[in-house]
Amino acid sequence: MALPINQWRSWGLIRGLLVSLFVCRGLVYLGVMPIFEGWDEYQHLGYVVHVLETGQPAVLGRTNFPQSLLRELVRYPVPRRVAALQLGPFGAVDYKTYWSGEPLPPPRPGALLLYEAQHSWWYYRLVAPLFSWLGGVPKLPVAVGGLRLLNLGFVAAAVWLALGVVGRVVRTRGDALLIGLVIAVHPLFLINGVRVANDALGVLLATAAIALAFSSSGSQGIGRGATIGLVTGLAILVKAVNFGLLPFVALAWIRSAAHDRRAILRAIPGGAALFLTLLLVIQGEVRSNLRLYGGLTTMQEAVRNRHEGRTNAELIQAARSFRWELRIRRLWLSESFLVGGWSRQGPGKIWVNAYAWIVAAGLLGAVLAIAGCFKRTEPVLHSRLTVLLCGLLCSSFTGALAYHMVQSKLAWGEPTTCSWYASAAFPWFLIVVAAGGLSWPAPQLRLVVPLALTATCLGAEWLVIWSRMLPTYSGGATGQLALHRLASLQAPLFGSATIIVAEVGVVLLATLLVGIALRIRCPQALSPTSSVATLAERSGSLGKARGDRAGPMKRTLA
Repeated sequence: MALPINQWRSWGLIRGLLVSLFVCRGLVYLGVMPIFEGWDEYQHLGYVVHVLETGQPAVLGRTNFPQSLLRELVRYPVPRRVAALQLGPFGAVDYKTYWSGEPLPPPRPGALLLYEAQHSWWYYRLVAPLFSWLGGVPKLPVAVGGLRLLNLGFVAAAVWLALGVVGRVVRTRGDALLIGLVIAVHPLFLINGVRVANDALGVLLATAAIALAFSSSGSQGIGRGATIGLVTGLAILVKAVNFGLLPFVALAWIRSAAHDRRAILRAIPGGAALFLTLLLVIQGEVRSNLRLYGGLTTMQEAVRNRHEGRTNAELIQAARSFRWELRIRRLWLSESFLVGGWSRQGPGKIWVNAYAWIVAAGLLGAVLAIAGCFKRTEPVLHSRLTVLLCGLLCSSFTGALAYHMVQSKLAWGEPTTCSWYASAAFPWFLIVVAAGGLSWPAPQLRLVVPLALTATCLGAEWLVIWSRMLPTYSGGATGQLALHRLASLQAPLFGSATIIVAEVGVVLLATLLVGIALRIRCPQALSPTSSVATLAERSGSLGKARGDRAGPMKRTLA
């Protein structure tokens, strides 16, 4: 019988290489994206400064943006839409105006609401000391760069945890590597994580809760239940969209105990500990929200609708105005691909359509495999329940985003929901897509989805960074001049040298990992004299010694 991938001696090395690829990509973004280019980044920084100055959480609708930060941030360029709609009256200009050489307008004082006060203060309280230690408002490039680097560490840790689950649920080494590669190169998951915001910590805690739930089989005691409840509760405190974890955690706990009667007896007190710990962690925040805003969360759209007396009938009417099949299809097949910062740099329709078709092919393979259409093939995953759990997780986050769509449509007249709100679900969605692609019975088709998805993600990302972001952020400059201009807006650590070295690292690591994957799955594809083949051959020998080969059967999703 095949041993779990996590017991493969080289899996730790492979996970390290995949996380290194992810980090190198993140360093490129940290060097290219100017401070405040991340979505709502200046507002999240405002919350950090508010916590430093007052030691108190912000209150939605009452707390204003800190004047100390407002006076300083208008000295830096911001995205065009931000200058036009939010910060222009205070003296901020866009990239083109900033680099034009024209005299910049002086800072103009004024009141600006801190709309990110809709979030709880736990992330901001955590990072405020680091922001201050790095120089705070007087040294914005260094302080912002430090917080971004910390957030990159958070999402890199989330990738490491997700890869641990991949090693647990996938049957063979080659498939695990290919699925991990798809996770490590996904653009939107990374871009959302490297900006200053509470998202990165929320994703890390959500991933930790998911990983604990996936590994709870055989250990359903009170301690494990309390741990899962604690981590899930913290994830919800940091990011309210993580309420979407609750159906998944409940089903995963029930699934872990379903195999025998003794496990069920252990799972009952363990489940009670999970529920009570979760309730204990979030009850203070929930009671405060109910008292101040009349709802479980402080989502600004819902607060506005309640304040204006909007009724449930109006919410239902707003919900009926959507074509939900189109919205959900766009959410997962195209909008979850690549959105390049607040300037919304994109790769173009060809790349987006390619991504959508590849993802659709993977999902179709997963559905057909679950339906039993590939009966003569060996499973990709140990259990088809893995797909159902991942599907439930994605469905829960889809429901959370749908609720936001309805509330924002009613509050602003149009939905303002962004696909990256579901970032915590992206790795698990990609597991289903890649495993579904590897399930197709035709041998020549099995590698198409994971390899095409990897190539599409890396190719589109390279195009956006070097032909869209660079000239946009540098005011139309190209080449060395563009890099020099971007470096002048960043901390010295994230200058041109870092961008170039990190980009070279991306190319080398991606090539190495694809080579290892091909060598493991297709031993004849590479020469055994190459370095990549040598590493793979050694790993293959170990796998054979341990009985990691499951026989000559074909492969498909469980």
